[in-house]
Amino acid sequence: MAIWDTTDDAMIGLTQMNDSLGSEALGSKVLEGETFEDEAFEPESANNTHSLNSLTSTDRGNLPEETRRTLVQLLKGPYLSEQGFPTLWATLLRGEDVIREQLGNLFLDLVIDPTAGVAFVRNMESEERVLPKVVRSLQLTLLDTALVLYLREQLLNAEATGRRAFVGLSDMADTLGVYRNIAQTDQASFNKRVNASIKKMQERSVLQQTSEEGRFEISPVLRMIFDADQVIAVTKEIKNMISEGAGLIREPAGMEASLGSKDHEDPRESGVEP
Repeated sequence: MAIWDTTDDAMIGLTQMNDSLGSEALGSKVLEGETFEDEAFEPESANNTHSLNSLTSTDRGNLPEETRRTLVQLLKGPYLSEQGFPTLWATLLRGEDVIREQLGNLFLDLVIDPTAGVAFVRNMESEERVLPKVVRSLQLTLLDTALVLYLREQLLNAEATGRRAFVGLSDMADTLGVYRNIAQTDQASFNKRVNASIKKMQERSVLQQTSEEGRFEISPVLRMIFDADQVIAVTKEIKNMISEGAGLIREPAGMEASLGSKDHEDPRESGVEP
């Protein structure tokens, strides 16, 4: 189960693009039967190849610096928020079309909620062709999934009354505790797995630590990860797995998340597909 597409960790090593410039792009191609006078050709000086937005002597980029920084933050992930990056957020809103175009060149879609003040990127999908996966999907265990669904419910309840969503460490532990009987493990091991699931949400900035110890704010980005149909389907699957006694911790719940993971993270611990 995944929450969001995080740029192949982008977050994550991302992808490397090669500027495959052909002779035509270099202006060296001569059409058959066509000649040019030497005096008519004026080689372009190195200075003329620089745009007004060049930052260094080797910079061939043409986007303003703030637009580039906004793109980088989106690629690093897990998401860009108005609260965390107000200047970059304003740049995103002003240059949304340009930023979408640049991300599209990388096979990425931009997901943005101006009201919630959050945006992130996910892999572009097509029913007609196979597209490269640029951002890595985070595989969630059933316990992770149960936590995500609980947090999403708390978020929607708070937003319905115009409030920000907060949750306590003990609330999350108690909610996941109902799965203890089918976890087939001792209490200490189960507690470690609960803590690992909570930590995973912190690392992806779904949970943000407040000034109060053991109390977190739930990011609005969580609402954008799954639509209502997905939530219904996954909830049904979880109930079926519980009733059948399926492995709670080891078996994925079929959901993936597209927020970013970290380069140094061990895939065996995070559940991220290599």
